[in-house]
Amino acid sequence: MRLNGLASLALVLSVPMAACGGSSGPDADPAGAPGAPESSAAPSASTYPGAYRDLGLPEYPDAELVDTGRQTTSLRDGLRLSLETVESVADAAAFYEEGLVADGWSAPPNRMAGGQLIIRAFTKDDLTFQLTVRVDPDGGTVIGISLLQR
Repeated sequence: MRLNGLASLALVLSVPMAACGGSSGPDADPAGAPGAPESSAAPSASTYPGAYRDLGLPEYPDAELVDTGRQTTSLRDGLRLSLETVESVADAAAFYEEGLVADGWSAPPNRMAGGQLIIRAFTKDDLTFQLTVRVDPDGGTVIGISLLQR
């Protein structure tokens, strides 16, 4: 009898999701939902967002851009990029640090020597560039970038 109760609960919980038109999870697509504002098509994962490129920010040549997040046009709402590379954590972090500092970005002294994880924050004017570079347990390196206008 307990199994029937769990099955009934699962059915009750799934009905509102179906009535709402699907999932609100990270893979849900609000475009086309009733009442959703029309939006331009999101860039493919292999294309850096225009808001990122317009600032002339570093684009790692030996990395694949695998995710640009859902929002790609507003720096106030923040941009998020995720890349993967076979290069080392230290090499990937050094690429961004050298490129950003050469372009006038500043960062507090790096107290994290490296290894499997490097986290850095750079600022320029009213922008913050948050860099996270870590070892991917499946091999390679994952680069996370968050860009936000204050």
